[in-house]
Amino acid sequence: MTKLEAIRLIAQRTGRRPPAALETNGIGMAADIERVLDDEELRIQQEGWAYNVRVNATIARDSNNRVPLPTGTLWIDTDREDVWRDVTQLGGFLYDRENNVDTFDGSLRCTYCLRYEFDCIPSHVQEYIVACTATQYNLQYGSPMDKKALYYPLEEQQVRSKVRARQIDSDIRDVNLLKTAEARRILGDRNSGYGFAAREPMTGLPT
Repeated sequence: MTKLEAIRLIAQRTGRRPPAALETNGIGMAADIERVLDDEELRIQQEGWAYNVRVNATIARDSNNRVPLPTGTLWIDTDREDVWRDVTQLGGFLYDRENNVDTFDGSLRCTYCLRYEFDCIPSHVQEYIVACTATQYNLQYGSPMDKKALYYPLEEQQVRSKVRARQIDSDIRDVNLLKTAEARRILGDRNSGYGFAAREPMTGLPT
């Protein structure tokens, strides 16, 4: 799915005429949808998925003994034999919080999450992003009538898209989905604090 195709789908789901082209940085409907889409895309990619999380990766020092972050890094932490190191991102490099320096004595094992362009994101995650964007766009830009009429249909679609995306992601990672906290919440685990088939927490419910 291209970004334009996603925007057209969001427009259709929220009762608007699909735009013919992108209006990046513009002031029209397509530009508004794209801004919400970008926000949701960033938020969801930060959650970490099989396609954008690199585990146990070795990152080498540069000639100044600094450890440069991979392009597009959203978050990073040390892993395996370097897990004891207390590091954080600082600009385009890793920073040693314990010693207050940005230089290291060797390469580091790390786990990190990358941000990809929308066109490069797998389709199951794209669909989840589109569903979240449709919900948020309706809440931010919909008429009072649309906010009420479309809220629950869009929310239900968002929940279904999230469950499907996580199922596929878990299959890729070879994770038992039924043992995750998210699955217990959706299935109504008494210890999860939610009732049976609880909806994904949302904000801005129309009154």
